[in-house]
Amino acid sequence: MSVFTKVLLGVVGVFVGLVLVVFITGAVSGDAERAMAEADAELSKFKEAEKLAAGWTYRKQYDEMRDETTYAAIVRSNTGVPLWQPDLVVYELPDGNHVAGMKGQFDTAAERPLCHSKVSAKFDDGPVKEYRCATSGAGIGIYDTFYEDLLKSKTAIIETNTNFGTRSQFKFNTANLKLPEG
Repeated sequence: MSVFTKVLLGVVGVFVGLVLVVFITGAVSGDAERAMAEADAELSKFKEAEKLAAGWTYRKQYDEMRDETTYAAIVRSNTGVPLWQPDLVVYELPDGNHVAGMKGQFDTAAERPLCHSKVSAKFDDGPVKEYRCATSGAGIGIYDTFYEDLLKSKTAIIETNTNFGTRSQFKFNTANLKLPEG
């Protein structure tokens, strides 16, 4: 059983316990239906995280004003806590160029993005490489040959540094990336 599956099962176990507490608390206060609806919403978040970690999900965005389409491929990290797992995102821009990065990647203690000019990555059984990165909005852009290396891989581990000098590693299932697809 993979670490992700163990973590997911543990979180689901905690979730079931919370559902019981919420249900009992809700029943006592007369809000059982509302409590169950909230519990169902939380469970759907876990199911979405599991689906996104399985493989690439494709989306496209049409710019009506410019008559251009941008394509995106997204895969969720299969490590970390299901409600806090970054997404690896690849965009194919209208000019054919590709941009890759991680979204939702924040150091929760310091509330700062986890990019300090470079990130490390390992694809499959290859060597650890460093790639330039830059912070933008809620994510990190990753440059150099990252996209080309990603295309050839089945798995990727991306390591970011925190503001406290520690490291965070996230593993992704990266096989079969194909853009554009929508």
